Amino acid sequence: MEIILILMIATVGVALLYQRSNGGKTHHLHKQERFTEEIKNLQVESTSVDVEVVKVEGEEWRLTLSGNVYEKDKDHFTLSHEQKGNNLTLRVTEEKTRVGIQMRKDMKLLIEAPVKTIGSFMVETSSGDIDVEGLAIHHSTLTASSGDVTIADMIHENLQIQTSSGDVLLKNVQSRNTDIHTSSGEVFGEKFDFGTGVFGSS
Repeated sequence: MEIILILMIATVGVALLYQRSNGGKTHHLHKQERFTEEIKNLQVESTSVDVEVVKVEGEEWRLTLSGNVYEKDKDHFTLSHEQKGNNLTLRVTEEKTRVGIQMRKDMKLLIEAPVKTIGSFMVETSSGDIDVEGLAIHHSTLTASSGDVTIADMIHENLQIQTSSGDVLLKNVQSRNTDIHTSSGEVFGEKFDFGTGVFGSS
């Protein structure tokens, strides 16, 4: 117990020293990519960066990585995408500092999707939240560790959600087949038609 306490104090101390070395200065990071290719399947890989997906009008996909970070960390975040046919993979790479700590303020990846329907949709984060709104999706797989998952105004054929300590909120959601599993998080549903549902906790 004493060792854990010492490690916690040391971690906090290192974080404070790192912040002081930056002089408390922050930088507003804003990286954006746009394209108009047809996308049917979407996969998103992130770490502690929140992921938000919304439906928009028009024909242009817009990917925006934004937030406030310490000045020295402004080049530590990379947004990249790989497209193969109708399949799109998005990655947010978060480089650690020399002391091994990921330093950030608040970061979000906003995906504006100009489509009504997505075939396969997969999002995986560690401590980042996942928010999805306004889409019809055939197969969804949303995985978060300590982040929360929020889904609103959506229709699914198959919906699979897995979290560790993160909560799950579903509002005005329809799904023919639903599989939701969380370790210590909670599940909240409002106007949630889960069809054939499997719910688990551990």
